Amino acid sequence: MCSLLRGHDIPCILKAENQYAVDATYTIGPLARRRILVCESDVVRAREILQAAPLFDSAPEE
Repeated sequence: MCSLLRGHDIPCILKAENQYAVDATYTIGPLARRRILVCESDVVRAREILQAAPLFDSAPEE
């Protein structure tokens, strides 16, 4: 996925990848965007995974 973004000159940082989804940060325009890119056929399974183990951008506050 990141090679596809880079092929279109879109900077990309890959955070995680598995057979269902790619968690990447990419920039289009002035803002960085974080997206989880999923094949349409895997959307249901990806949602199940995200609900079971939510992603955190920063450490939890104490």
